Amino acid sequence: MRRILAFLLAAAAVTPATAQAQGFAVAAQGGTLGLGGSVIVGLTPRVNARGTFGFIPVKPGITVDDVDFTPDFPSFARATIDFYPIGFMYLSGGGLLLTKSGDVTVEGTFSGTQEFGGNTYTAAEVGTLTGVFSLSSFMPYLGIGFGNPIGKRIGFGLDLGVGFGSEPEVGLSATGPIASDATFQADLNDREAEIQNDIPTLLKYYPVASLYLSFGFGG
Repeated sequence: MRRILAFLLAAAAVTPATAQAQGFAVAAQGGTLGLGGSVIVGLTPRVNARGTFGFIPVKPGITVDDVDFTPDFPSFARATIDFYPIGFMYLSGGGLLLTKSGDVTVEGTFSGTQEFGGNTYTAAEVGTLTGVFSLSSFMPYLGIGFGNPIGKRIGFGLDLGVGFGSEPEVGLSATGPIASDATFQADLNDREAEIQNDIPTLLKYYPVASLYLSFGFGG
């Protein structure tokens, strides 16, 4: 991965010094980084610099083991150098930044009873369950894409890539009257350990897939 990043930066450095900026573009995109926008600056005919911001505006409901969870996702910022070896296909390297320390927070409620660590608890006793998945706040990023907005009044593109992070840590808490009870805390820690063991290594990686509409200026 370091070699690829070094290659992308070297490609920008060896371009003739007489090359002028190729113009710039703004873009609106939607995908796994949520909804957002980008600013793209053409550094040379083959190299663009790009800054992207995105956020996920909805909180989809998820039901797991009869518990209704509502996730709260971080916002995203990304800075990349895009190198065009041939045509309109580019290789992309840079960094992906997650706000709120990279945490994904889920809040859950249930009706009736739930079992934690071999003991059964009512919804009134537990209250709201909160789970925090602590992802890496900064991830090195590599990707590939199609489309060059520089020099086009209106353009379309596809952006694909991966942010490389670390395995998330899991934390659980509750708001009900037994939240501080020692037995409940031990049972909650057992559930926390089960979730931690079930998290696949795949969650270390954040996939990026975005479609964008661009508007170019200058060039």
